[in-house]
Amino acid sequence: MSEAPAVSTPLKSNSGPQISSPTKSLKQQKLGQYFYQSPDPLVSPSPSKRKSPLPDIPSPFSNKRITRSASSASLNTATVAQQQIFPPPVDLSPLPPAIKSRTVSNPSLPERPSKKRRTSEKSQAQPASPVNLLRDALAPNLHILFVGVNPGLQTAATGYAYAHPSNKFYPLLYLGGITPQKCHASEYQSLVERYGLGHTNIVQRPTRDASMLSKKEMEDGVANIEAKVRSCRPGCVVLVGKSVWEAIERVWKREGKWKSKTPFKYGWLDAWIGKDKDWPGARIFAATSTSGLAASVPWHEKIESWKELGSWYQQRVAEQKQAGGTDP
Repeated sequence: MSEAPAVSTPLKSNSGPQISSPTKSLKQQKLGQYFYQSPDPLVSPSPSKRKSPLPDIPSPFSNKRITRSASSASLNTATVAQQQIFPPPVDLSPLPPAIKSRTVSNPSLPERPSKKRRTSEKSQAQPASPVNLLRDALAPNLHILFVGVNPGLQTAATGYAYAHPSNKFYPLLYLGGITPQKCHASEYQSLVERYGLGHTNIVQRPTRDASMLSKKEMEDGVANIEAKVRSCRPGCVVLVGKSVWEAIERVWKREGKWKSKTPFKYGWLDAWIGKDKDWPGARIFAATSTSGLAASVPWHEKIESWKELGSWYQQRVAEQKQAGGTDP
């Protein structure tokens, strides 16, 4: 019998894919390099000749492939970027004694001019009305002589005291029971004859706001007020605003006429002004300011203060009628 020809059968490997006969196709040879083959335990390959089993993986963010050299370059770039974000520590040693500012100034920039301190005394060259048509409303034996601070711009322009619409002087006269009806600023001069109410100011210079006056202006007007009171001899003097009393108090303390340490309170004060040889002077009543800008005292408290003055006024008018005197 003749022997059968030998047939090549594929080899089987437990650790990898099946390996065909020595005559492999080109495609199979290229695919075979991606599979891991266990090395021969008897022959250990050199580490320098061993290749990484992992192929180059394309990056989804660029067309370049991530290789070992590219990853090293990325690491170096990140290190440089980190040094830019976190620079090396700066020398924080104290500045030389010649530099007094807290921050280091740039010598190339011009120095900022220093601000001047505001003086306590307000300048007298404040905006004021070019004319002052207001005149005092005075007469002998008045019931009340009102003393205001100074004319406002509208008062100076019209010649009517408390002419600004926001001023509450005339409403408080009515609500306090001093006048039987609410009067208008244009009736300013007629109040002397009708109700025995006179008026003057401690400062004649008109301004937009009473705070624009200096202390010296206020104190210089005290002597004029005392002379007017001695001339009219009213039943009482009503100071419209706390600042009028403060100016009188400063002058009297300097002259030794006032030594009381009683805290200020709106209403009747234990002080008389305009004392003469045969006349004890007129008692002072401190009334709240009627300006629309003065909001430190609530409206209901202002009304109560002026009602106290109104009660005294009504009592004085009644006493004069009983004594047969004329009204006012």
